[in-house]
Amino acid sequence: MGHVVAIFGTLIALNLGFGYWLSEQNQAEDPQEGVVEVEEVPVD
Repeated sequence: MGHVVAIFGTLIALNLGFGYWLSEQNQAEDPQEGVVEVEEVPVD
């Protein structure tokens, strides 16, 4: 049973590390400007 815990713990740690690495890569790139669309709705 201890082997299962060790394997899952390792997989979770790798997943968190990979997610952190991806977020750092995304932050290093130039941020994209957001586009906001505004629609006028007539009041009846």
